[in-house]
Amino acid sequence: GPLNRFGDVGVQLKEPHKLEYDNLKNGALLILWGLFKKLVIADRVSAIAGTVFGDGFTDYNGSQILFGVIAYSFQIYGDFSGGTDITRGAAQMMGINLPMNFERPFFSISLADFWRRWHMSLGAWMREYVFYPVMLCRPVSNLSKKMRKKHGTYAGKLVPSVAAPMVVFFLIGIWHGITSQYIVNGLYNAFLISGSVALIPVYKKLIEKLHINTETFSYKLFQIFRTTVLLFISRIIVKAPSLKDAGLMIKALFTSIDLDFLLGLDGKIYDYGVNEKEMSIVIFSVLVLLVVG
Repeated sequence: GPLNRFGDVGVQLKEPHKLEYDNLKNGALLILWGLFKKLVIADRVSAIAGTVFGDGFTDYNGSQILFGVIAYSFQIYGDFSGGTDITRGAAQMMGINLPMNFERPFFSISLADFWRRWHMSLGAWMREYVFYPVMLCRPVSNLSKKMRKKHGTYAGKLVPSVAAPMVVFFLIGIWHGITSQYIVNGLYNAFLISGSVALIPVYKKLIEKLHINTETFSYKLFQIFRTTVLLFISRIIVKAPSLKDAGLMIKALFTSIDLDFLLGLDGKIYDYGVNEKEMSIVIFSVLVLLVVG
């Protein structure tokens, strides 16, 4: 990516372009930013993810698995968004403007919000060519009308809101790879996103009953934390050697936490392909990544 419409980029390709200093400078900076993500962060933490997920589930505790899935999350973000930045930077040096493809995904407040921020051009393609056509297709419309007559307006509206994400995320799973893990992960995301839509009235009643102020900073932090946990489960599903291993790892993630390991107090955190000096570089670089984002 980014995946572009010909109408957006084709016009630029046909136009004449002069060599401009600002394009060269800004394009070069974007390329350097992409290389920073790829070489400084992604290539370093890939050793951690490869160690934790490489040989299947053994006797890792939840903290070691958490360490591995955090590393894997920054690895794929560094690889994908870094590659996109390099592409956009090279295009900008030649006077071609390509759209953003990632927009601060680590600050997402829901899974639906995450997929609006992650691989944005793929999401836009899926919305236009799959999501809306499924919502408006005759079988879904007919089922929606039947549900509206039987169970009311809300039930009728719910049908397309559930059917479309199911189809979209099933296809996104296959797009990433035709394996059971990618398909299960696609359906996992679809189920949670569709479920959140279906439960909106329940959420509203619960928030009113508990007198929760949804505009506070602490509530936003809670939403980000909740989304991060759900994403970590998603990452484990696709990164684990098998679905069985994924299930065992997810179970361990919630049942065995070792704070001494996570805080580096026992020194074992440096046995995963990244020594103490490189770990300091990773931590500093990730902070830079998040602050700049």
